[in-house]
Amino acid sequence: MKTIPINHDLLGIVAIGSIIGNLAQANEINAVKTQHNKLTALYRKLVEHYKMLYREYEAFRQVNEHLRVEVVTLRTENSNLLGKIAAKEPTK
Repeated sequence: MKTIPINHDLLGIVAIGSIIGNLAQANEINAVKTQHNKLTALYRKLVEHYKMLYREYEAFRQVNEHLRVEVVTLRTENSNLLGKIAAKEPTK
């Protein structure tokens, strides 16, 4: 039986180690890609959520502005009516 010189065994071990390393890197790259895809999906979901929150904020802001205008109108009308009532009451 012919034996393989030690330097050939060493090269074989290095080659197998290199193959294992490459496979591990490939698995890490796939894991990184998977994680990247998950994070991208979460980011997009977060952006959509913030867009929805912003739309709701704008809707509330517009309602608040409308209510402010209504309050000013009602205060003006109330002052006018109080003035008319005061004008109709006889002085004591």
